[in-house]
Amino acid sequence: MDSSSFPNQDTNVDANNMESPASVNKGKRKGNTNTNEATSKPPPKVQKKNTEIPTGSRSPVWEHFTKTEKDIKKCDCNYCGKRMSCLATFGTSNLHTHLGTCKEYKAWNEKEQQNLDQDGGSGNLTLGKVSKEVYREATNEMLVLAQLPLSFVECIAWRHFCRKCKLYEPHSRRTATRDIVEFFVKKREALKKMFKSTKQRVSLTTDIWTANVTGASYMVITAHFIDSN
Repeated sequence: MDSSSFPNQDTNVDANNMESPASVNKGKRKGNTNTNEATSKPPPKVQKKNTEIPTGSRSPVWEHFTKTEKDIKKCDCNYCGKRMSCLATFGTSNLHTHLGTCKEYKAWNEKEQQNLDQDGGSGNLTLGKVSKEVYREATNEMLVLAQLPLSFVECIAWRHFCRKCKLYEPHSRRTATRDIVEFFVKKREALKKMFKSTKQRVSLTTDIWTANVTGASYMVITAHFIDSN
């Protein structure tokens, strides 16, 4: 066939300069991939420094300072009125230092302490938590008055109560038994001394009963008398 059979085809095209469709598309796909990767990367984030003081500051030092309305980076002392810097980036160390040297704050603090020391005219502060000896004695008295078994101090309920109320660690049933026996001996000796010193008439009444917990039988002697009070 000659070239006249294809009138629309250019016969002067050089074969060396011809590119296949596959090679052309390959270059385009590669170029498109690079373009997409460049556009898919997010822009770098710019970190901004927060110089403002949060409204709900948790430091107890803010009970003694008031932030200014015009400039939130400044605060005034509630006692001497001195203006201090309160940038969040610097913390509150400068405010604590000022309270240590502020004369007006020291005078106010001493006055508040005197009001607490008065405590209704007693002149002394009372402890909010009892001692371990008082707690142990009260536990033993609870066992006797409520007729509870000695194992009650080792049960989960009583330990949970002491832990929830932030009391001391409960003692064992053997310690409770030893304490109750010593408590009984001291009370018996004190009762004998009282009867010998007063020498009043005493009416004795006996009663026999059975413990609900152990099932043991007991004889109780009740003494009725009139003392000087």
